[in-house]
Amino acid sequence: MPEELDLDKRNNFKLVSTTLSEKSAQIEAARCLYCDELCNICVTVCPNLANQQYEIEPVAYDMQKIVLQNGEYNIVNDKKYSVTQKYQVYNIADWCNECGNCNTICPTKDAPYINKPKLHLSQQSFLDSPHGYFITAKTNSTKIIFYKKARVIYKLVETENYYLYAIKGVTVKFNKADFSIIDFEIINNAKEIDFKVAFEMSILNKI
Repeated sequence: MPEELDLDKRNNFKLVSTTLSEKSAQIEAARCLYCDELCNICVTVCPNLANQQYEIEPVAYDMQKIVLQNGEYNIVNDKKYSVTQKYQVYNIADWCNECGNCNTICPTKDAPYINKPKLHLSQQSFLDSPHGYFITAKTNSTKIIFYKKARVIYKLVETENYYLYAIKGVTVKFNKADFSIIDFEIINNAKEIDFKVAFEMSILNKI
């Protein structure tokens, strides 16, 4: 504990609690659990094993978006999307009864069962829910991930060389190496389309 002034010496403006010595600071720093890099408390406290940890390699892409300009759709630069943390957590919707254990114990006051990606194990569970993810393997070299938000369904097909992203009226092919747009087809009246959702789907597809 830091040293403190005696009670009979606190009649001035001196600090009551002193700063740590260099040795004490080093000892305290050695106790750090690096929660900003690896924190899976919500995984360990879940009675149903609904919260699960997985690892990814951090990635960053200079993303593009499609904008309607002078009656034509053009590819323009968007902001950079990235994931810097190697250790991630997702929630299995089929096993979660929303007991709130993870919410109570989370050191960052988060609600993992609500805010972490919610993965459905069955297609029926996915269809019955208003939001979440569902992953299926079409062949050994092709994976398909579906994402639902506000009952709108997004689809991302991962092949060996590219991603194929689709939402109602929009189909886009991305280069897997840098997420640049290879080709696209738009048959709705959207004025601007960004692909943050596609990027997030590609991350969860690494499970």
